[in-house]
Amino acid sequence: SCRMVAMGLQPERVDTRRALAESLFFTGRMSEAEGAYRAALALEPDSQDALYSLGMVRFQMGDFPGALELLERAD
Repeated sequence: SCRMVAMGLQPERVDTRRALAESLFFTGRMSEAEGAYRAALALEPDSQDALYSLGMVRFQMGDFPGALELLERAD
């Protein structure tokens, strides 16, 4: 996909990592989306967007306590 190519070109950009994670999320690839959001958070640990989105991934994966923790941190 185009977003995968962008990752190869700009791996240090948080917005590129979040865009990839979003694509993975919306195609149901939750484990990969989780990894991409965690990579974004490694670059920007206080990113409310990435924390919220990772919380939604954890929710979709059935980890409700983990989701709640991330969503509270995003608030």
